[in-house]
Amino acid sequence: MKTHLGTLALIVIGLSASINLLTSADWTWISGGIAALFFTLLEWGSLARVARTMVVVLVAMILILSFTLPNAASVLHQAADRGLYLGLFILSMGILQATAASSPLVHRSGRILVSQKPGRRYAALTFGGALFGLPLSVGAVGLLGTMIKHGNEGTDERIAETRLRRMTVAVLRGVGSVPLWSPTSIAIPVVLLGIPDLSFLKVLSHSAVLAVLFLGLGWLVDRIGNRGLARAGTGHAETELAPLGWFMALVASLLVVAIALAQLLDVSIISANILIAPGASLLWQYVQQRGHGIRKPMREALDIMLRRILPSLRNLRSEVTIFMISGALGILVVPLVDAEALSAAILPYASSSGAALAIAYVFVLVTGILGLNPIASVTVVIAILTQLDTFDLRDIDIAMTVLTAWAATVAISPFTSNVRIAANAIGEDPTKVGLRWNVSFVLVVSALFMVRCLLIR
Repeated sequence: MKTHLGTLALIVIGLSASINLLTSADWTWISGGIAALFFTLLEWGSLARVARTMVVVLVAMILILSFTLPNAASVLHQAADRGLYLGLFILSMGILQATAASSPLVHRSGRILVSQKPGRRYAALTFGGALFGLPLSVGAVGLLGTMIKHGNEGTDERIAETRLRRMTVAVLRGVGSVPLWSPTSIAIPVVLLGIPDLSFLKVLSHSAVLAVLFLGLGWLVDRIGNRGLARAGTGHAETELAPLGWFMALVASLLVVAIALAQLLDVSIISANILIAPGASLLWQYVQQRGHGIRKPMREALDIMLRRILPSLRNLRSEVTIFMISGALGILVVPLVDAEALSAAILPYASSSGAALAIAYVFVLVTGILGLNPIASVTVVIAILTQLDTFDLRDIDIAMTVLTAWAATVAISPFTSNVRIAANAIGEDPTKVGLRWNVSFVLVVSALFMVRCLLIR
């Protein structure tokens, strides 16, 4: 019964947010908000500590605003809409990720990447991790991490440890670049919701360059840091690259359909991507079942969707809660920010726009390493920076700062899903994988980005 009720609540959240997205209906925040409250209470005992903490913070902020703000109802309405939108995002991406994780095509493509010869293995894994991150998100880390673990079995212990480290950080850096460019990453919607004057294509025109530099810098750090090490193969390298080609075609088709739907419905590409994900997943399941020789592939695909994938979304209870609350906090924090007082407080430490951006970058990275989810820190930072009049901050500079900080955080923090899932897949400690194995890369990224920020006047 609890499973059915939880799944029903998530469906109501998703439908309410979808209707609001397509029609801008005013009533959807009520149905969606009630469903979100019911789901939170139902799953309270299973929520992660950070999710429960954020619920308490949200309740406190709602009470404060209710008693101090004349137009509190309007602000709460906007906050609920924002939270439900991000809830719909994680649910839609969860459906897509569950389908991709069960796909034989994805698994064959992953084996191709892991089995490459030493000379091109790092590049294959880091760029492959970025590619896999589009449909799988953080699931790409678990999938490739498991393959890395199996690929190193039966190898000399010293060589295996070195190769395990290099292959793991390659995947972490590849998937870590996803927040910079992917419409399936939560980072882009958080930024676009906080800075509505920006479009996805505007962000992509700048962040795609940063993503390439991020990946290339990771490769360079690996080459310099591992000079003189013996190169050992993982065995027979896969030469049949057709599955990888089909996978790339699938990823490209998802983007093309999202762009076309965005034009048709006059919505953002991110919103279009959210809307097509469930349908694309169903079609993907249909093709898979047909490939297995099932006589009624659509019926089987629907059965998998209704009986397996939708109920499994309850496992995302903490993520759904954190995402929705983070979205709501981005709206609720604005009336509480005294822009003039904050500007005066920051001015002694930030004499220019670039210095203010550098402080914001460090804040997101350091709080992420200490355990604060980037969704929350980035949401708050954007809300504050966009209110500051003392500094002439460009929207695109704010976006690039928080996105780069987000990418660096998920590559190093032992509290992020990326690092924890990677560590679990290979049987290592998250602190070792994040803070020890990847610290040199993140320090180089941060130093270079600090220089870039300080050049901004």
